[in-house]
Amino acid sequence: MFFLSFIGGGLIAVKAQSIASGPTPGEIYFICDNSNGYNIYRSTDHGETATLINPENWNPYLYADKSPGCIYTVSSNEHLYFSDNFGYPGSWIQRPGNYDLEMFSGVHEGFIYSGLSKHSEDYGETWIDHQVNGLPEIYGLQSIAGDKNGDLMYVFINDQSGGYYLFGSYNNYNDCFLIDTINISETPIQELCLGANPGELYAYRIPMMTGD
Repeated sequence: MFFLSFIGGGLIAVKAQSIASGPTPGEIYFICDNSNGYNIYRSTDHGETATLINPENWNPYLYADKSPGCIYTVSSNEHLYFSDNFGYPGSWIQRPGNYDLEMFSGVHEGFIYSGLSKHSEDYGETWIDHQVNGLPEIYGLQSIAGDKNGDLMYVFINDQSGGYYLFGSYNNYNDCFLIDTINISETPIQELCLGANPGELYAYRIPMMTGD
């Protein structure tokens, strides 16, 4: 995704590999690819300006906790890292184990979800497994998200027949219920995104590129 931001005194077009909203209004974190890895930036004014936080990051996936200054990154080989100092170098701790690349955080302080299978309530130190009842026997996970008040969790999936479905859960994906069947005639939805108010949910997809 692209947006404009003042970085280093100049207005540049930013291609973000990953982006996450912090707990403070206007606060966002984003990761940009470079020749040496992935730079982590932080903005406190909705992306109008941004500060380089970490030029030494090697992980492309970024998530922000509801606790100020606490963020996570996930590597391509599914390792989880946690920082309690805005992601500055020297503040990162690797959590043991392997994790889903489709993660979600920010509903409660210290909560982070690893796909549908488990979640942590202590910044990734320990994990609680989920039973995941109510979904088709075979499905593809598209995206997960949580309601702004943290009570209702969402999951967007597809099944073997090519259908797409939005499910919800009030108990951390242990029991899921169908909210809606989504009619998608073109490319599937890539991500679910929370709105500013409880019950507000958005989805986006990348249109297919066609040539002449």
